[in-house]
Amino acid sequence: MASGHTPGAAVVGTTIAFTVLAAIAVLLRLYTRIKIVSRSGADDLFISIAMLLSIILTICMCQEVSYGGSRHFATLNRLERKRFAQWLWASIWVYYLALGTVKCSILLQYLRIFPQTRFQITCYVMLGVVGVYTIWAVFSAIFACTPVALFWNQSLHGMCFNRLAVWFSNAVFNITTDIITTVLPLPMLRALQLPQRQKIVLMLVFALGGFSCVVSILRLPSLYAISKATDMSYSNSLAALYSNMEVNIGIFCSCIPPLKGLVNHISPKLFRHVRNSAGTANHKNCGPGSRRGHGVISLQEISVVTALEQEVSEGGGADEQGNRRDSESTRKLVGNASSLGLREDQA
Repeated sequence: MASGHTPGAAVVGTTIAFTVLAAIAVLLRLYTRIKIVSRSGADDLFISIAMLLSIILTICMCQEVSYGGSRHFATLNRLERKRFAQWLWASIWVYYLALGTVKCSILLQYLRIFPQTRFQITCYVMLGVVGVYTIWAVFSAIFACTPVALFWNQSLHGMCFNRLAVWFSNAVFNITTDIITTVLPLPMLRALQLPQRQKIVLMLVFALGGFSCVVSILRLPSLYAISKATDMSYSNSLAALYSNMEVNIGIFCSCIPPLKGLVNHISPKLFRHVRNSAGTANHKNCGPGSRRGHGVISLQEISVVTALEQEVSEGGGADEQGNRRDSESTRKLVGNASSLGLREDQA
């Protein structure tokens, strides 16, 4: 099997399978956020858009195969060559747009869960970086050739970007933002005053996005193969497969934290020990001799645990007494503590 090549049937079967798995995860997430929690947000909207783009991407790739993908270019007739190139052109910019939308959804999810001001500023900066990069990547894909139709009609006069330079620079930037997005919440979780086992579980849940990063790296050799290939239809199939997997794994992994609310709804006792453990650990760290003082850190920890449980509770009145900082971050923490029905003297 040549580098960059995989059978067309494998491309179709694998891309459809990964798309279906991602769609199931998104549907369960939306059910949890809309029906169970009744608190859908911008992150849910973005992941829904990403899922729609993933479906379009899968259609594009299946059409590539139907018009000669994974077959030698010399064996294709004129119509097949044109249609294959058109679907390939469409799949590239849809891929970039889908990836950017997934990352925006993940960052918006971080903003919902973690109320600390500095962390939120970092997330907003990353949203800006990802947004600008996505616009450039989509632009570079749509206008890879001038005129655009030169991409699929070589009889036209014009010029095209250097595929190797553009595709690899986009891939490197994509991997870099993948890594940053994955590790961004880990210091926040590591600082929580939770039992070590619970802390590790939470960190692993948020680190699942690293799987998408691994696929991005594995995609590089096949990307090099297609960027240097003259037999485009034959060499593109493996890159297409990895691209689809990357998008759908990103969607699937981003849905894992919100799905904890669904599991908690189905089996309320399953994660009750997480909340109880958090309360016990925080009680020990907020005593008279504690340097943390005033229960502020306690409320932060409760905020994260509660958000991860999708705040599935009946709520309850919170006693807004004590020494609190007059900031938006603290108000969010107090609100999350209220959803647990805790008073500050209990934290």
